[in-house]
Amino acid sequence: MDGSTALSLIQTKSFDMVLMDLNMPHMDGIVTMRLMRALGNPASNLPIIIMSARFGPGDRQRLHGSGAYDFMSKPVDFQLLVKLLQRHLPHMPNTVAGEETERISPDHIPPALYDKFIVYAQSLLKDVDAALEPTTSNIGQLQESAHKMAGIASLLGEPELGERASQVDLGIAKSGHVDNSDIQRLRSALMAILPPQG
Repeated sequence: MDGSTALSLIQTKSFDMVLMDLNMPHMDGIVTMRLMRALGNPASNLPIIIMSARFGPGDRQRLHGSGAYDFMSKPVDFQLLVKLLQRHLPHMPNTVAGEETERISPDHIPPALYDKFIVYAQSLLKDVDAALEPTTSNIGQLQESAHKMAGIASLLGEPELGERASQVDLGIAKSGHVDNSDIQRLRSALMAILPPQG
């Protein structure tokens, strides 16, 4: 989803909160959030949590000034997400003191959602395999796919996959090229969750 789609949705549907990526196509999280705040309707007051695998210097201050309620680094830590939901949604039940929030597992995810996650993982595996072949490598595509997976995997009970995807994403962002060992670790994490082919 991009920023313009998010703006359309919050004007036509009812939401309790917005979880927004800082880096989105066409319109980044800062611009999108400023436009949301300028709507002047109930949606303009929604709590917004900004997520990113790459918070740069000054990003948090700019985001707070643009109306962000909170921030979360990716890959997403499910326990931290629950705490942020409890902090910013008054009707969200709190856990009992000292009780840890259960980590989500595939058994608690609607089958249709998990099936879509598997299809996305298969697509990322194709990008990974292409990156291992110098003639077909597309670093930009791989980084975009890994960035998305870093945000999705932990929420769907696959924290190791989220961590491996984040390493690839951040590695490309810092150096402009792919570290082969990071790619191999991401591939292993993908193979561990994908059903056997054949």
